[in-house]
Amino acid sequence: MNASSRADSVLRAVERVVLYGAAISFAAMMLITVVDIVMRYFLNSPLGWSSEIIIYYLLPAGFFLALSDTLRANGHIKLSLLDSYVSVKVRWWMSLVGHLVSFAFIAVVLATGFSKAAYKWQMQDVYPGFMLWPVWISAFLVPIGFGLLELRLVQRIYMLITRRRQTNYAIVDTIERTFADDEVASA
Repeated sequence: MNASSRADSVLRAVERVVLYGAAISFAAMMLITVVDIVMRYFLNSPLGWSSEIIIYYLLPAGFFLALSDTLRANGHIKLSLLDSYVSVKVRWWMSLVGHLVSFAFIAVVLATGFSKAAYKWQMQDVYPGFMLWPVWISAFLVPIGFGLLELRLVQRIYMLITRRRQTNYAIVDTIERTFADDEVASA
């Protein structure tokens, strides 16, 4: 197993763990909502904290923790209007430029998110409400999610550049087909 495959295996394992965290947060949202509805309408005693914990922690966890795995599985939005009108080489260049621009944008979001999360932690910032909810917990979900997304982008850029020579620019199709085939095989 080469270094690229080992790095991908480690990244997949980390993505799987944080994806379980996202799934657990969505399941917790549903459970808390059902309990809150039952308590509100049948016992006339709603949970005072349910909407706060969902909005401040569970919803952001569900979103940010699933970012990297969504890219790995090609679940992201892709504009493929030009794909059938341009050559494979042009598609490779479009994919490379798109990945590099995404990398730069995500790097800014990651740095800003980490800086803000660290500041929120240092200042012990809280959300007011049913109780004082620490802001830094939800703030650190941004750099965790975007950090993994950035690693996945690095892996894809590496694949685009290094495998270009081997596959005559068809690596764009190979990347998308490989991850889609992985999903079918693991189902």
